[in-house]
Amino acid sequence: MAVKEDVEKNIVSILGELYPDREDISIDLRMEDLDSFGIVQLLLALEEVYDVAVLEGMSTFQGETLAEFRDFFLTVHDPESAPA
Repeated sequence: MAVKEDVEKNIVSILGELYPDREDISIDLRMEDLDSFGIVQLLLALEEVYDVAVLEGMSTFQGETLAEFRDFFLTVHDPESAPA
């Protein structure tokens, strides 16, 4: 079961590895602040960590921020643990 804080920590950590020269990596970033390669790499890394398929469901994601993506991921990963 994924926990909101754990997923958030992993998102920030993965993006920190992908963008080592960026000092603004946080859950407050907007998805548009990332390039498409980074978004795909983030998705694939989270899929590996949590053993869940997310990429196929991204067409339904309507959010704009990493926080909204975190909540979407939690919904896909475990609908019972998703934020209300």
